[in-house]
Amino acid sequence: ASYNTSSVTDNGAGNWSPQIATDFSSADYSAVISLLTASLAATVFAQAAGSFQVVSTTFGGVATDATAVYFAAFGDQ
Repeated sequence: ASYNTSSVTDNGAGNWSPQIATDFSSADYSAVISLLTASLAATVFAQAAGSFQVVSTTFGGVATDATAVYFAAFGDQ
């Protein structure tokens, strides 16, 4: 299910940009990320009212695709 996500762009290995269908009122919202792959870490970058970027890396810093990426965002719209 999409739940306010209009699309997700694959920017390369371990790098995705979800597009939010109804923008938040500002970039001050909480984006929560979970990866299905236990040996990876996730970080949120470039957070804007209508999008953000997720990067998953090994603990050594190498960008790597996760088996699955889950996200939720909470804030004022």
